[in-house]
Amino acid sequence: MNFSSTASLEYPGRDSRKAGDVVWAFHLFTYDRDLRLHPLYKTIWNYSLAISQDVSTEQANSLKTTGKIDGYDFDASTATDITIQNKELRKKIRWVQEASELPESWSICIEREFTFDAYKSMTGTVTRTTYYSDVNTARKHLSIPASLECPKVYPAGTSNLQRDWMIEDSSANSDGDLAVEVTTYQYYEDSWSEKIYG
Repeated sequence: MNFSSTASLEYPGRDSRKAGDVVWAFHLFTYDRDLRLHPLYKTIWNYSLAISQDVSTEQANSLKTTGKIDGYDFDASTATDITIQNKELRKKIRWVQEASELPESWSICIEREFTFDAYKSMTGTVTRTTYYSDVNTARKHLSIPASLECPKVYPAGTSNLQRDWMIEDSSANSDGDLAVEVTTYQYYEDSWSEKIYG
């Protein structure tokens, strides 16, 4: 998807581009992300709940049906952390990823929901190409990579917050009779750290 920032009803074609024209390109794509970073993450998604022999049959059945165990403030269906706060309860239950992690005489009470530990998340790039009459002018307009800046035009489904966009790449070169400055912005929906890149 390309368009010009000039007040023209037509996109600037290869043969009709002139100094001052700007062409934008958008690319949305996926990448693998740790399942624990999902905004709706629950521990049961990729950890199984194990119980010791101290857990009664009634307590085990309660855990399986409700996620709760009598006498404790614990709910396996809503837990988001593998840490069990109550010391006494830690003697009875624990989260494990593999059966090999089970202590002797412990067993799995609730199986993990997913066998995968990553999920697809969305990212994208926006590329701005600006045309100049010569390379020296284009070079003076290079952007600084690894800095936060939102592109003036961005795809639907992304935000216009500066902290969500980073300049990934900036280059200047000749393109036929004109010179170009090309800047690529990378989108990150959880925001780049302003302490690091600000």
